[in-house]
Formats: sequence, C-alpha cells, structure tokens
Amino acid sequence: MDLPTILTVTYNTWETFTSRLVSSFFQYVDPFAYKEWLVVDNASKDGEKISRAMKVFPLPHNFTLIHSDVNIRDLPQYSRIINQFVRTEKVICISTDIRLFPHSIQLISTLLDYYDMVGIPGPYMLKGMHTEETGGGWHWVPKLLEDRNLDFDNTAHIQTHCFGIRRSAFLDVGGFWESPDNEFGDKGDLIAAEVYLGYKLRTKGYKLGFCSLPIYHYGNAAKSQDELDEFDRKRGWAVDFPRIL
Repeated sequence: MDLPTILTVTYNTWETFTSRLVSSFFQYVDPFAYKEWLVVDNASKDGEKISRAMKVFPLPHNFTLIHSDVNIRDLPQYSRIINQFVRTEKVICISTDIRLFPHSIQLISTLLDYYDMVGIPGPYMLKGMHTEETGGGWHWVPKLLEDRNLDFDNTAHIQTHCFGIRRSAFLDVGGFWESPDNEFGDKGDLIAAEVYLGYKLRTKGYKLGFCSLPIYHYGNAAKSQDELDEFDRKRGWAVDFPRIL
C-alpha cells in the first residue's frame, strides 16, 4: 500500500492550534493509514512543549518532531523537508489551524492515486486581470505574480492550508517559489508561491485535483482552545478528542 507522509509546520501555536491538531489527528486518523507524521518546529517554543507532551501522551511510533534553527514560514519549510526528509511519493501537508474530521487523510491519500496535487481550489483569474473592473475582488492575486516578474497563464491553483502532492512532481518543478531576497515573512511572497506552484505543475503536464475536503480552516485567529471548542459545538461538530496541554 502506498502510504503518505504527513507534514506540519508549527510556530508558537501549541496552546491554541497545534496541541489540538495533534490530539484530534490521533483521534481520527488510523496510525496504519500513513507512513509517518513529521511535525517541524520553526524555531519556536513549540518544540520543547511537544517534547514534554510526547513523554505523557501516547503518540504512535510514526510521529517525528523536527527542530528548525530558523523560522522560514511553512511553504519554504515544506520545500526543504519534502526534499530532505520525506521518502514517500505521497505527501499531505496540514497547517496547524485545521479542523480534521474522520477519513480526511484517507480521502486525500486516495485522490493522490489519480492527481499530482489535490486540495481546495483558490480563486481563478486569467493573466492580466488586475483591475477592479476585470478582476473583481480578487484582482490582487495575479498582480502578486506580475509584481514579482513570475510568468503565468492563469492563477488556477490549490490552497495550501491542507493539500496533498506527489513528491516527484513537487521536486520536479522545484518546490515552492521563494523570493531571491529571502524575505520569508512577506505574506505576499507566500501567496505568490502558493499560486505559482499551480502554474508550474500545470505547464509540466501534472494534474491538479480540485475538490472539497472534509476539513475546516480556522484561519489562525482564535485565542484559545475553548474558543475553538465553542466554535465547533455551535456547528454541531463533535469535540471528542482529549486535551494534551
């Protein structure tokens, strides 16, 4: 069976998102449904907190914590980790501010049997649509690429808060684009990299699978796990996983 590697990057969100993602992941995901879960601490205090939790919380053997000496945000880190540490063909990247549901991981893994990258589609714009009249509310998306002199035909892409990708395809196109100035904190650079990956894959003949996934993206705005729990309960979503703080 072609099992995927799961990859997550965390940065000082243990008390709100990361610990909740960890506990819900092991509540909903069969440890035999994936090869390994790599959690990368991006030079924050989350690493030591995860290390302490691993001593008291029964984590499966295929959970691996990786420490990074610098914070280069999630997309640049994905490029490095997929290249250096991942050995499976299927890779599933999950942001810490994601709500998982049963079978989320299995569905993404199955879709990677048919597509080279799968996930929720981002806004689609033709090249040059960067005025309010022609591009609508998303006119700034293609402009991000134009401002960085990145050539593209359109901005069809997959959002990166939760996606699956084939390692061979990802490496073949050079991973996520990075600014030559190494401005890893620039949000515009990160969005441009997300969009540009779709173009790079499509132009090399790789297939994007646009789909609705059984996940929810909180958006990293909550201040506590209580707030997240209340948000879920109002929507009828079970909060049936333990806290591991």
